[in-house]
Amino acid sequence: MEFQGVDKVFSAMQIGRNSHFVCILPARKVDLSGRIALHYGKGNVTAGPGEAMDFFNGAEISKGGVTIFALPKP
Repeated sequence: MEFQGVDKVFSAMQIGRNSHFVCILPARKVDLSGRIALHYGKGNVTAGPGEAMDFFNGAEISKGGVTIFALPKP
């Protein structure tokens, strides 16, 4: 285990160096145009909108990486 500063942990370029990186973001709702309202809080890990974009962009850069938006059950 290695502890790193926020500048490395939330760096899209560093995240993108991991192949097949999977980013799972909790979504509150999705409208018909595809816009997503992210859900924050009531979880074990909480990140702000900036950190979510770093993970999203890191998954996009990652070779074979994907982003999954998880919706709550009805």
